[in-house]
Amino acid sequence: HTAMDEEDLYEHACTIWYNPPEGRAARELGTLTKSEREKVWADLTGNAELSSQDQRLEQISSLAELQQHLMELNQMLNQHAMTQTDALARALHRAQAYVCEVRNLVKFLRSQEWDVSKTYAMMVTHFQMKLDLFGFVERDVTLADLDQRTLQCLEHASYQLSFGTTDRAGRAFSIMNVTCDKGSFTREEILRSAWYQNMVLSEDESVQRLGIVRMGYLHLATPNVTVDHEFLRLVTSIIPMLPIRVVALYIVVTDNKGVNKVLLKSAELIVLMVNSFVRVRTRIIHGSFVENMYHLMCLGLPADRVPVHPNGTPKNEMLCSFLQQRQVWEQQHQLSALRQQQQQQQQVQQQQQQGPHVIMD
Repeated sequence: HTAMDEEDLYEHACTIWYNPPEGRAARELGTLTKSEREKVWADLTGNAELSSQDQRLEQISSLAELQQHLMELNQMLNQHAMTQTDALARALHRAQAYVCEVRNLVKFLRSQEWDVSKTYAMMVTHFQMKLDLFGFVERDVTLADLDQRTLQCLEHASYQLSFGTTDRAGRAFSIMNVTCDKGSFTREEILRSAWYQNMVLSEDESVQRLGIVRMGYLHLATPNVTVDHEFLRLVTSIIPMLPIRVVALYIVVTDNKGVNKVLLKSAELIVLMVNSFVRVRTRIIHGSFVENMYHLMCLGLPADRVPVHPNGTPKNEMLCSFLQQRQVWEQQHQLSALRQQQQQQQQVQQQQQQGPHVIMD
């Protein structure tokens, strides 16, 4: 683009960024402090200096302060393990090393902007939802843990993340194709698909630092389109349970015949369903497919990489390619972990065979 093009794109983006979609969001913005509002604008616009968690880490000022956060969180988790019987307590009893691994705790702390109390509360709901969806909490979820139906749901790609693709600020993005044909997949199968993808993405250091841009896509495919609002509630409910900070949520309403009031009402309902942190970072975009792709381009998203066809059906080529690569990586990682475990067992056996060493004066 020329300099003039860039200026026009930015001005168009500002008309979206600075116009909250609903009265409640506007009121909540008004209650924020000046620095908190600036943080919202930084997240929406992709200002790396203000939005990145590297900047927040510098504000922690020292390794000692970071260690203090970790110590406080560990104390809360230890107390939880002694007094509670929920999914988090179960994970702590069965696999404390997994739950309390420093890298894992830092991931959760980053998602809550280093607020220890919020991180602890989030971990409680996170592990409960993980147990409800998969039946275990002692380790990461892998492709091998997904049943055939959930694997097929993954490849269907009504929900998908942008593995390897970022916006102009270097941030990953996700898209939930709300009104596309989901086939016969159940809500739980779609939620398991979404959960697996988000937890894989949360391993990425840049995602932890920069956060994620989320997108809800509503398309008027037929005049009698219906929206599963209970499914919307479930999808929005897991957002705060995932250790990825949401920097923006764009609800894209595409109607090539003119703005559809039913879909706009559904979009407004999503705004009310999310929590206040996400709500002040939520914007509604509506228009034809071409107009909406232009809006997204202005907002810094690569329109040609948004995985949706003009008729509203999802593109799954990039996701399927990633899943093939991920399967190979997980198999290699599993073999490596197994070899390491066998080596440790051999070392223990050798030490037992050698017996205790007596040191003579």
